[in-house]
Order: sequence, then C-alpha cells, then structure tokens
Amino acid sequence: MAKKKKRWTEGESSSCSSSSTDDMSTEETKSRRSRSQAQRDARRKKSEVISILTELKEEMCKQSKKLTESKDDISEIRKQLEKLTESHNNQSKKLEKLTESHSDLCKQLELHTKGTSGDDSAASRSQSNQVQQPRYKLKFTSEVTEKIEKGQSIDISVALVEYNNEDRTVEDEPLASATVELVVVNAEFNQHDNQYNWSREDFDSNIKKARQPNSVAGGVDQSVKSIVSNGQFNLVHGVKCHSGSKIFSNSSNKKVRLGVKVVCPTEERVLEGLSNPFFVRGHDRPNRRDSRSNRQDSKYSFLRFYKYILNSSVFI
Repeated sequence: MAKKKKRWTEGESSSCSSSSTDDMSTEETKSRRSRSQAQRDARRKKSEVISILTELKEEMCKQSKKLTESKDDISEIRKQLEKLTESHNNQSKKLEKLTESHSDLCKQLELHTKGTSGDDSAASRSQSNQVQQPRYKLKFTSEVTEKIEKGQSIDISVALVEYNNEDRTVEDEPLASATVELVVVNAEFNQHDNQYNWSREDFDSNIKKARQPNSVAGGVDQSVKSIVSNGQFNLVHGVKCHSGSKIFSNSSNKKVRLGVKVVCPTEERVLEGLSNPFFVRGHDRPNRRDSRSNRQDSKYSFLRFYKYILNSSVFI
C-alpha cells in the first residue's frame, strides 16, 4: 500500500511537471508572437517615418528649387527695372534738350517776327548787334500814366540791374550810387521793344531837346538841354524812388517816353532805361498869346486916338 501511494505520488508529480512545462511553452509562444508583432509594428512605423522623411526631403528640394528660380526671376526683374530707369533718364534728357531747342526757336521766331513787323531798319538792328554788350542797365520799375499834364509832378522808380538778369539789382558796385538823369525820348525809339542794345550816341540822338532852354526852362541848367526839370538824382544801393520831376513842354499829340541815363561816373557803359509811352498834354503858347494881346491893345489905342480926333477942335 505504501508502494502504491509512492507510485501515485510520482505519477502525479510527473503529470504536474508535464502540465507546467506545457504552460511554459504556451507562454513562450505567446511572448515570441508578441515580440514578433511588436517588431513588425516597429518596422512598419519605421518604414512610415522613412517614407514621410523622404517626402519631406523631396518637398524641401522642390521648394528650394522654386526659391532659386524665384531669386533668378527677381534678379531678372531688377535688371529689367534698371534698364527701364536708365532708358527713362535718357528720354528725360532728350526731352529737356528738345524743350530747350524749342524755347530757343520760339525766341528766335519772336525776335524775327518783331524785327520784320517793326519800322526799325535792318541797318539799325545790325548796328545794335555790333554794339558791345554792357554789364549793367537801368530800368524803370514803375510805369508812367498814359496821359500827364505839362508841368505835372512825376513819381518814378528806377533800378540798376544786371544786363542778363533784370531781377537782380546791383547794390554793392560803385555804380549803385551813380548820378542819373531823366530825359524825354521819342516814342519811336525802340517802339517795339525788340532792340536790346544800342550805343550812347544813338540814345542821345533821340532825346527831345528844349526849343529855348534859357527862357523856357526858366534859367535851369540842363546838361543836355533836357525838357525835364529836377531830373537828376543819385541811386541808393542801386535803386531810387524819385518824385518832383516835371516836363515843361507838351508832346504835340505824339507819344514820348521817359529815359534814364547815367551822368556820373561814365567810365563804364550802362545801358539806358526806357519807360512806357505816354502823352504830355498842354497847349499854351506864350508867343502867340502875347501877339494876340498886342494886336488887341493896338486896336484899342487906335480907337481911342480916332475918338480924340473927332472931339478935337481941328475939325471945327
């Protein structure tokens, strides 16, 4: 009986050992399967990651290529823009030259038109062109009214300016304090304002002189026998507003101009200034009025003498 128990115990233990071995084999199989599945999952994920990285790399290559092409395009556009800018600058320079040429042509045409429509002869124009161009000239900065009375006080403004730039007054040169004189000039002199230079002799030959300077001018000392009284004054820093000058002779229904010329110093030529044309009204003629008065006095004297003869005893 003891032997039977012992055999049963051994059989039972071998069966238990066999079942435990089977259990272990099953667990190992499950574990290997699990590891195999994990490895497959890892390889799949790795493959997916590699695929994603490959796609990203390709996309980056494409973007880099596009960026390079874009840079090339920008560079090309910049070059084209520079060319267009350079072309525009060239066109602007050409346009400026054409504008200057057009202005010169317009000036020449204007001069030609004025020259051909005026009464000045070709000889006088050529003579004015041959006169040496001065550095300075006088100009009136105020206008004279169209009609003034003989003996009326005239207010004028005069300035010494550069010949080539009338807007620039000469203030610091010695001539800025020069002595100038007002004269009356024939309106026909430079009547179309197309003569920009002339000689001193040409200007003086067009000054209207007093007929009887000693009596008519009232004994006033006129350096060029001018018909303007109180016509000399000094510039102050190149300008002067002068009043009190009077013209003591009418213009005989013809227009005249005021002229202004430098009297002292005369070492350097200064072009004379001309005002706008105007009339000087006044019709008193002392000689004619005196002769009419003398005739009337003679008539009254004869009548008185005749009356005296009639009342005299000679005829009684």
